[in-house]
Amino acid sequence: VLDTLVMFLKKALMFLTLALAIGCQGPCQKGEMETPINGVLFVGTPEQSIESSVLVEFGRGSGSGFVVESGLNQEGDKRYYRVITAAHVLKEEFSLGYGSKPVVTFTIGKKKKFFVTDIIKRNVNLDLALLEFWTSEIEPFCKIFKIAKNDDYLEYFTEVQLVSYPYGTGPIVTRGFISGVDVLAFDRQNYVANAQSAPGSSGGGIMATESYEIVGVLSAVLNAIGANQFLSWCSLVVPASNIREFLDTPETPAGYPQITPGLDRGKTEKPIIIFYPTNLKNVSNK
Repeated sequence: VLDTLVMFLKKALMFLTLALAIGCQGPCQKGEMETPINGVLFVGTPEQSIESSVLVEFGRGSGSGFVVESGLNQEGDKRYYRVITAAHVLKEEFSLGYGSKPVVTFTIGKKKKFFVTDIIKRNVNLDLALLEFWTSEIEPFCKIFKIAKNDDYLEYFTEVQLVSYPYGTGPIVTRGFISGVDVLAFDRQNYVANAQSAPGSSGGGIMATESYEIVGVLSAVLNAIGANQFLSWCSLVVPASNIREFLDTPETPAGYPQITPGLDRGKTEKPIIIFYPTNLKNVSNK
């Protein structure tokens, strides 16, 4: 009888362990478990959303980004992080010289962490780029963002928030909701949100206010021709389905990556044009 009881307890423990490893399926409710990636948990609190969002600086330009992956090397003595940002933040004309690399800055509590990154891949048509860096800190110092599985959230009045570094300052949090779906004749692939943004916010993560899942990447804001001002409350956002498509595509060879050609979406006869909000610093290349 004792042997039977021990065997029963072992099987029960095995099923419990399996259930904990799987976690919840689909969007998790408050209090439910999330399945970690490579042992790193997903962002689930306001503080974690700030710690996992970064300032991206590349030569004269700056933008924003957020962490989507982290893990250890085979030896277990180094950890990598991967960061998504907007492709236009990494324009070659912003570079201060050959070999320039983007630098990402984390805000962990009151401390700043700086890392030099490599550009893994870029797609200017989707306006997305993926950065990577390695560190000897084995324990993760931030969580990773979960990307929404589909675009079911794409409905008017869906509440969202943006964590970014406008004008290189931040992190700054703004909130709003999805205010336009398939409304721009010259840009059908992106949607519009009214979470305010500014130059330097490009690449920032647009996330659902309750789950903190990434539902988009800030790409641009609208600019009224002749008014000499951009509409900071009208942000163009790359949807989650495009982010997943981008992450699933093969990586480019080593060196400065090849980029997928894109369209000049800034040219239109409408009284509104697209303005890519990249912050340009007053730096001379001497």
